[in-house]
Amino acid sequence: MVNISLFRDSHIIVLLLEKVEAITEFLNDNLAVETQMPEDDEVLQIAWQADLLETLHYDIDYLFTVLRDRDFGSGELIMEDGVAESVVRACSAIRLKLRESALLTLTNQ
Repeated sequence: MVNISLFRDSHIIVLLLEKVEAITEFLNDNLAVETQMPEDDEVLQIAWQADLLETLHYDIDYLFTVLRDRDFGSGELIMEDGVAESVVRACSAIRLKLRESALLTLTNQ
């Protein structure tokens, strides 16, 4: 089990959800990064890409389940390990897209 304690302002969550929803629209048909797939096997490329997209969709669904939970941000959030991994993967994909768009002008410093 993974326990996370988080306290938030409801206005921030609304703004966060709007941005996340916009990014996940893009992620419906695209991966967060370009993949290095074997070029000599087109069937493998198609299957691999489809599997990665399907996993990403599941991960994003788990993230939205957490973000839309009425108790989110009001204290302790308990998740099964697999759900926590999915949420982290979805957050990572969204973070990568945020860096390419909304955070493009910011440096790592």
